[in-house]
Amino acid sequence: MADKVSVINPFYCAPYSITLQINTEKGVTYSENGDRLFYVDDTFFTLHNRRVLYDDTQKPIVTFYKKAVTLHERCKVFKGESTDLSQLLFSVKKINKSISPGITKLNVFLPNNQDKKKSDFRVIICGSKNSCTVYAGESPNILAKEKRGKKFRKSTSLVLYTTISIILYYINDDSKVIDNGRFKKIVWVAKIDKISVINPLYCVPQSVSIQINTEKGIAYSEKDDRLFYIDDTFFTLHDRHVLYDDSKKPIVTFYNKIMSLRELFKVLKGGSNDSSDLLFSVKEVKKSSTIHGITKLNVFLAGNKDEKKSDFRMIIYGNKHSCTVYAGESPTVIAKMENNGGFNVLVYPNVDNAFIVALFMIVKDMDCSNESNDSGQGSSTATKMVSTTLLLA
Repeated sequence: MADKVSVINPFYCAPYSITLQINTEKGVTYSENGDRLFYVDDTFFTLHNRRVLYDDTQKPIVTFYKKAVTLHERCKVFKGESTDLSQLLFSVKKINKSISPGITKLNVFLPNNQDKKKSDFRVIICGSKNSCTVYAGESPNILAKEKRGKKFRKSTSLVLYTTISIILYYINDDSKVIDNGRFKKIVWVAKIDKISVINPLYCVPQSVSIQINTEKGIAYSEKDDRLFYIDDTFFTLHDRHVLYDDSKKPIVTFYNKIMSLRELFKVLKGGSNDSSDLLFSVKEVKKSSTIHGITKLNVFLAGNKDEKKSDFRMIIYGNKHSCTVYAGESPTVIAKMENNGGFNVLVYPNVDNAFIVALFMIVKDMDCSNESNDSGQGSSTATKMVSTTLLLA
């Protein structure tokens, strides 16, 4: 397994298998489950030879600048939407094609590589982008491979290869990529670390399907066994209710408070009302900062005092039509939900089931009706994607 390779942000480095699919026509990168992870603001470079890569929450990740230099093209990549050289992340240069017939070579240089005598990474493209291999520096160590219609297995940084893949498309003659091989697939293999918030006993090494009856506040297993339930279906006058397991043991206590324009939920251990037993809090992001038809929740663990970055985040589509739970600000999915009259939840392997159920017990009582026509194209598409995932799981 390769050491961690972080160029843009270590949050995008994941120690488990990830499948990416890049639509080279639209400039959109999808996860294996069909979720949009990254996209560019336009499909071709602007008159200023500039475009921006965003994540699915419209946060700018990198800005590409393309410039023709002598006989080889150059692309510079900056942090966020910056144009400042101090924010340069890396540059990509195309080597003269005379190195070998049918082979294109790209050299990748990090900003501290001033003399550029040796590349930090190199990309070998065979044919008209039929296949591609990414190497660490001038060594034979392979970081990632890509081939249309085939799967290659390797462990490496998600961001490095995602960014390089998109740059390959942008830097290597945009007009020729629209053909029958529109999609590129990359696969890495590894194992997810355990994510335990409430109790590690609720973490199992396989994915778990849970059905939540949102009217009764009861979570059932795939075999219809009751797993968890809340003592009442709505918050009490004290804005408090308790989640129990099937043996009537209190798992967590929810407290709901309205703070300015954001709802705040605090979740405490067991039946406690002592702030020292705080497990996590949930805050709704202001709707003005999110895409219309999408509600975003940030989840902060008790130890995250400054709350500058979330420990988990939830993206809710439409009026709770579907929802995806991510680890931190990364594209790492840990759970998904599709609303089919109740919440059909898929919890990923080694993720705390009780924690995920607690999150969706909060979602069920929220008002997420900030969309037009009670659904949008984006939320409809997302619902279909999640539905496919759950059926295949």
